[in-house]
Amino acid sequence: MRFPRRRPLSFPRRVPFSRRLSSPTSSFPTLALFALLSASSLLGCKDRGVYVDGFRYAPTDTPPPQPPEIVRVGDDVSVVVFGEAALSAKGARVSPRGTITLPLLGEVVAAGKAPQALARDLEKALAAYVTTPHVTVTIDQSPVVVTVLGEARGNGRFKLEGPVRLIEVLAQAGGLNEFADESSIYVLRGDQRIRFDYEDIIRGAPHARDFLMMSGDVVVVE
Repeated sequence: MRFPRRRPLSFPRRVPFSRRLSSPTSSFPTLALFALLSASSLLGCKDRGVYVDGFRYAPTDTPPPQPPEIVRVGDDVSVVVFGEAALSAKGARVSPRGTITLPLLGEVVAAGKAPQALARDLEKALAAYVTTPHVTVTIDQSPVVVTVLGEARGNGRFKLEGPVRLIEVLAQAGGLNEFADESSIYVLRGDQRIRFDYEDIIRGAPHARDFLMMSGDVVVVE
């Protein structure tokens, strides 16, 4: 008695990130991610972006003006009243109402003010209780939240204590996988697309080494 010949078993091969996104059998979340990436031109090969050297030094040597430091909802604020430790506060969280709670003063509006302006307001409020109060206000360092997509070993959102460099983000993501194009690592910041070469990052080339990440940055490894 003859039996029909069995077909050999076959297993699906792993394919690169960009091909997985374009597969018609992809799940809905993957298709949704592809739509998001396509709409933002995250993976477009035509736009190579600006290399980090050019981003740092072109077209002018004058750095863009930094926005003024403002206390915002969710910030942690430290208030020091000189000589009055009992009236000071470390890491006071700004509430959704924009207030912080301080000893003696209770709730005080903080959001929307520069640290120096808030300090002057607190000095005026404390003048009823303390002779010539001197107050300093600082915004505690907030964590840097960065999203990693593409051919990194671990995709997702990473929260790191600043200051944070790109190599630290890639390390948190487990490095690059075997499908990664080491010359096509991008940081997306608003409408800017900044390109890095992995070799420059790991050997400590100045522009790649010194590039600081900001909350909201997206790292795409193609």
